[in-house]
Amino acid sequence: MFVDSGLPRLFHECYKAGAVKQRLTVKVAGGACVNGDSDNDYFQIGKRNFVVLRQLLWKNGVLIKAHDVGGSCSRTMSLDIANRNLAILVVSTETSNIRIEKFRGQGVGFVHKPFTPEMLRTKILEMTGVSDAEQTGSGSLQGSGPDF
Repeated sequence: MFVDSGLPRLFHECYKAGAVKQRLTVKVAGGACVNGDSDNDYFQIGKRNFVVLRQLLWKNGVLIKAHDVGGSCSRTMSLDIANRNLAILVVSTETSNIRIEKFRGQGVGFVHKPFTPEMLRTKILEMTGVSDAEQTGSGSLQGSGPDF
């Protein structure tokens, strides 16, 4: 789904569920350059999506409270509406301790490459508060299907 169709749908669904525009807090993450080289990213989809997002929000009187966009860090977000929890996991080759500490200070989970699938899986389960048993309904995820 694209920003220009997905964002209006998201807001309409939130309003149907009782959200009030004036009480919304908008935080944005994503838009990374998939090949890690923004100079050679011909389509610049992440950058273009963020521009469209800002335009749509501005036209509708909604401000962005915080954002972490662009760069080469892959981000995975998980939103639990019931308890208002937003988990963000950043996977990166980032080596700047300042940037890593910034992520951690914002409550963002961080996994530095190289990592194993088990390390990534453990971090995701830790951040979402889901146990192996809850994930599958019983027992461990080991050998029960494809990795994350």
